[in-house]
Amino acid sequence: LGKAIAGGLPLSVAAPRKDVMDLPPGSHCVTTGGNPVSCATALAFLDILLEERLMVKATQLGDYTIKRLKEMQERYEIIGDVRGKGLAICIELVKDRKTKEPVDSKYFAEKMFRKGVLMVSGGVGVRIFPPLTIPKEMMDSGLEILESTIKEVGEEFHKL
Repeated sequence: LGKAIAGGLPLSVAAPRKDVMDLPPGSHCVTTGGNPVSCATALAFLDILLEERLMVKATQLGDYTIKRLKEMQERYEIIGDVRGKGLAICIELVKDRKTKEPVDSKYFAEKMFRKGVLMVSGGVGVRIFPPLTIPKEMMDSGLEILESTIKEVGEEFHKL
């Protein structure tokens, strides 16, 4: 676990099985371990994660988002595939579903950025990683912008 555990402050977590970490004392150490500010931030994050049931909410909102994206996939040929777990979602963008020739995902992500939505481009699609705390209304706004961009880019490629 990395960046998210301490809100971007320097901290990471290793969570191996007991047999992997069954080492004699002193056989492993870290140079910059134990930053008190990072540790306090991580503990506060874990409290919020549990109290606000963020993992349950992320699963529910992720399922809702994937359902909406699959509905878009039925309407727009440019969407080749939709996959994800929780709020980590990938949308495969293709010029043609049969050949699976990819759309330039950087071009698509740049259009989204200009409309106020940040996406990660790479490979054959774009990925969305909204924060676990995102309200449903904000996700819906992002999905509306996404759909308009999918329609726009799809029309551009089908004019060629």
